[in-house]
Amino acid sequence: MEISSIPSQKKPRRRGKQVEEPTVRAFIMIGLKHQDDATLQEFEKYLHTSAEVVTFTMVSGQYDYMLDVRSTSLEKIHTFREACISNYPAVQTTCTLIALG
Repeated sequence: MEISSIPSQKKPRRRGKQVEEPTVRAFIMIGLKHQDDATLQEFEKYLHTSAEVVTFTMVSGQYDYMLDVRSTSLEKIHTFREACISNYPAVQTTCTLIALG
């Protein structure tokens, strides 16, 4: 199955007169090149500027951070990861998990 064929998780709903867009939820695991205090603080400051990042937390193990990301399509999740996360200078590796339910 191609990743682009996975349907969005929610159908549009009415909230007042506005219609909400379908939401795709992903968890992006991030490994940084360095884990010194300055790098961590700068990276967290950067994450706070992103509308796609709902929340993030530092984790132990293979990765340093787990981001909870929402968007209206898988393509937008991919674009966000490539343009904003993978290209960030301190990021060494990423792993994206798409929530199915």
